[in-house]
Amino acid sequence: MELNLESLTFIGETTNSRCYTIDPDIMLAVPHDGTRDTQATARENVGFQVDYFRSRELRGVVLIAADRIQSLDKDARRVYQDEIDAAWIRAAGMIGVSLLARAIGSFLIGLSKPRIPFKLFGDLADATTWAREMNRR
Repeated sequence: MELNLESLTFIGETTNSRCYTIDPDIMLAVPHDGTRDTQATARENVGFQVDYFRSRELRGVVLIAADRIQSLDKDARRVYQDEIDAAWIRAAGMIGVSLLARAIGSFLIGLSKPRIPFKLFGDLADATTWAREMNRR
């Protein structure tokens, strides 16, 4: 999946992702190609996301461009399921068209219920529409 990032605002980077805003309350995380997410990188990502929203006194939605993720280990999955601060992150969406990205997303959702609403998408436009709806709740 190709993403047009030119119209988005770059807000920072973690060890394995570059982050952009679609709207002030919608963040897009774009992992580096071949990312292998671990407990440490997952905690770094969640910390970055929470710090972004907290510093702006906003609750928001995080969208993840999952086609670039090569693997997500069990400890990273636990972080994303159990350690998200719902006071700042109200929902998350995973965008992916590859079989691997869809499998990672399905496994993340199916393994146990995340603390926040989580949904899979095939394209950024649908994910953005959903994120805007979630932010209006």
